[in-house]
Amino acid sequence: MIARNVVSLTAGLHFAFQPIVGVHSGETYGYEALLRGTRERGFASIADFFTEVSRSGDAAEVELELLEEAVTEFTLFAGQTSTRLFFNQNSRVFDDPAYDFDAVAALLSRCDLPMERLCIEISEVDPFDFGKAAAVLRKNGHGPILAIDDFGSGHSGLRLLAESRPGLVKIDRYFISGVDRERDKKQLLTHIVALAHALGMMVIAEGVETESEFAVCRDLGCDFAQGYLIARPTDDLTTLANTYAKVSAMVSRDRRETSKASVALRDAMEAVPSISIDAPMADVLKAFQNHHERSFFPVVGPNMETLGIVHEYKLKSLIYSPFGRQILTSVVSPQALRDYLTSALSFDVMTNVDLVLGAIAQRPEVSAVLITENDRYVGLLDTAGIIKTMHDRLLAGARDANPLSKLPGNEKIAEHMLTSLESGALPLGFVYLDFDNFKPFNDRFGFRTGDRAIGMFADALRATYGGDDVFLGHIGGDDFFVGTSGAATIATFKSLPSFIARFAKTVEGFYDETSRRSGTTTGTGRDGTTGVPLLSVSGAGLVVRGERAAGSIDAISQRLAHLKARAKRSATKFEFEVFDGAAASS
Repeated sequence: MIARNVVSLTAGLHFAFQPIVGVHSGETYGYEALLRGTRERGFASIADFFTEVSRSGDAAEVELELLEEAVTEFTLFAGQTSTRLFFNQNSRVFDDPAYDFDAVAALLSRCDLPMERLCIEISEVDPFDFGKAAAVLRKNGHGPILAIDDFGSGHSGLRLLAESRPGLVKIDRYFISGVDRERDKKQLLTHIVALAHALGMMVIAEGVETESEFAVCRDLGCDFAQGYLIARPTDDLTTLANTYAKVSAMVSRDRRETSKASVALRDAMEAVPSISIDAPMADVLKAFQNHHERSFFPVVGPNMETLGIVHEYKLKSLIYSPFGRQILTSVVSPQALRDYLTSALSFDVMTNVDLVLGAIAQRPEVSAVLITENDRYVGLLDTAGIIKTMHDRLLAGARDANPLSKLPGNEKIAEHMLTSLESGALPLGFVYLDFDNFKPFNDRFGFRTGDRAIGMFADALRATYGGDDVFLGHIGGDDFFVGTSGAATIATFKSLPSFIARFAKTVEGFYDETSRRSGTTTGTGRDGTTGVPLLSVSGAGLVVRGERAAGSIDAISQRLAHLKARAKRSATKFEFEVFDGAAASS
């Protein structure tokens, strides 16, 4: 029986829903329920509403009433799907002794919503006892998925991760806004995602509003995205979809790059059969008996979503103890598989292989990485698969890297150009750098000194431009490549003339005083002239600032070659043009 005061507090309130989608599949992972109607009730904000609720002494009952309303509305449009309901928990309720997890479980059972389809969001902004909250929501080891909301905007983010051990982390909009343009935000997001994955958590990018932001979040390893780019919150339940066309289109445009990641992970993974979370313990024991070679199995939910791993060693202590097997398989008081679960790293099959390996490096104790496709389990990387993947990546990198400069070669350069053009992270910069008068330099000083000059130039490039937003490549011989994105593009293009001048000054040290004073040296140039100028470098650059220009690598390369010829005749030794999407695709 709901108290009359609770009914008056919640009267007129309802929920709008906003989708959360997979960045690789475009499919809806879940919907966040966002409270509406508080302003019409006279409250200036939702926070003011919950302040009044706390004063009334009915926080626990109001929270359950709101949850029931959200679940009821959610099941109207998503009841038969595998999507999850994200519900923002009022953190003050954890201080109310009347709030009981058993009441939440009973509510879900009454509404026919499995516990694993409920995700409770706890905001980092609100101060509360994190450990106590997690304990309440995971009574007896059971409970909904936990998500940290607004991560990075509060005062105790790392402590919150350590104490609540959530399954999901929602990155605050502050870090997402302009991440395609602001280098500092990109670096912070990179580290946050890596930390979350290392702890076995999945990441949601909140407040994604542009395609460029979406592309960067996906490339940095975010698992899901939410924001106006995908869909605004709505209370029109008929408009909510299982897949959002705009995201699907972006995923489709990027299929060439992501397919490489898919092939790499598919080749290394093993299609190990999974065990359902609802399987009786007798079936779990039978799986280990039938597969003596396996020391663990992946565990999945009703819709093949990954939940973790069950290890044989966790069961052995009971199996080999007196009456242990009877306890595990008891019909009267059955043990639940979820009580023996171990968390595991989980990645979509389209995830960049280097991101997967990076997360593994932070978790050396992991026995396997679970691989999903469209949020459903498809296989795993065990120790052998991890080693094979690492070996293949090292071998591929060694094959492509130039042995002299140790910079990536033509294959990686082409891959970078294609990925950049399709990412939408504008503006983009492509630079072609070429030595001038290298042949007479080699003829005079010998090829070992020529190699030394190339090595010096590669080291100078790394020292000056090495960073997350700048790609450096060695085309071959005395030709180099620089690729930039976002804010790094403008900064790089502004500094290139002075960089070229500094290098020319540095290599003057190879020449005698007479040559340095005259600016020429004896020798024969490519055109047969004598008394050629000293060694220097010319550069040609294009700034791409229009829409995406997929398939335009040849056009860009041709334009760079034309600009390079002009640069060799210019005083600054550097020429660049702005290239828009229409020109790039022509």
